[in-house]
Amino acid sequence: CRKMAANCETMGTTLLGLLVMLLTITDTLTTQYVVEERILKSKPSVESVDFFPVCGETQQQLGKQLHLHVLVTHPCSGKLHIKEPKVIEQIVGDGNCFFRAITLALTGSQEDHMALRTLMVSYVQGHKPEYKDLVGDVENYVNKMGKSGVWATDQEIMMMSNYLQLPIYVYTKYGASMRWACYNPSEFRVQDKRAIYLKHENANHFVLVKSIQGGNRILTQLKKTLKQ
Repeated sequence: CRKMAANCETMGTTLLGLLVMLLTITDTLTTQYVVEERILKSKPSVESVDFFPVCGETQQQLGKQLHLHVLVTHPCSGKLHIKEPKVIEQIVGDGNCFFRAITLALTGSQEDHMALRTLMVSYVQGHKPEYKDLVGDVENYVNKMGKSGVWATDQEIMMMSNYLQLPIYVYTKYGASMRWACYNPSEFRVQDKRAIYLKHENANHFVLVKSIQGGNRILTQLKKTLKQ
């Protein structure tokens, strides 16, 4: 009887361990799925979007406003009808890729990504009424999202857009195809404002979009027309 009881106890412990392992795996997969699905739930639009990226003067203004040092200013260009990304700049894949990509767009460098993360979560902390329904306990959210390596999802893209008062466009998988998802500030009024353009790769990594397909050709044609 004692031997049978011991065997039952061992079997129960094993089954409990397997159950815990299964729940952990399921929770991990569900979390990854939710992160991807939340990106996909953003309203995609192509027809109403122009490629008009942040450049020199806007960088300097935001750098001064956010106390971030602008190391490299991006060349400015006119508006282009948005198409698929052409040239992208790779971002370090350490869990901070979203903040690194935004920092690169603003300052020409990825170095100040933690400073920008801290600024964004401080903004959320200072606007608890607006974000408590979205994140739940704001203090817990701030403590978690303020740490290096914590992934950003669509809610952070929305928050960053509101904080910077800039549109952020993400080229991401939507169903079976890739589309541009648009994140405009909640109080967005200036329709010709420059924006930040990202690409969401493999449902787990953000990179900065620097040019779009056909963009160089259109700019060349514009220059030729001006010379004539």
